[in-house]
Amino acid sequence: MCSSDLTPRVGLTQYQSAIDPRDGQRFADDFIGRYIDRIKINPGDFKLTSSKLILNKTYFINLSQTYNGITVWGSKLGIKATPEGKVFLYGGQIFTGIDLNSTPTFPLESARLNAYSGIEYNPATDLIQYDNLYVLPLIFDDRIDYYLGYL
Repeated sequence: MCSSDLTPRVGLTQYQSAIDPRDGQRFADDFIGRYIDRIKINPGDFKLTSSKLILNKTYFINLSQTYNGITVWGSKLGIKATPEGKVFLYGGQIFTGIDLNSTPTFPLESARLNAYSGIEYNPATDLIQYDNLYVLPLIFDDRIDYYLGYL
């Protein structure tokens, strides 16, 4: 995989959507579908993380990228639009060209046991807060390697 797989994008546009921006996911899917040639990822590979109307002037719609339903760590796509549904700015960091077996090698409990080995872990006093599966992009100068990991 080459460094072009990491795709930071910022774009100005004047796209008028027929979808009400209060329906953040549908609105974003409509926009991404229209600009798929620029974004290069299908609308179904994004999930809504937040959608807010600020000062009754601008919708800030934020999404994260998924791969086979698994969130891609560090990915983001933001869309800014008027309350009338006119997108004027979008941008973010997305990863194209992910090719990864999305079935974990270890079930979560086995991964936890492996993580605990070699450290002083006490289940009575130590708390594990995160155990979600993610696609982890490791970015090098000449490539990006992708792995699955529980975080």
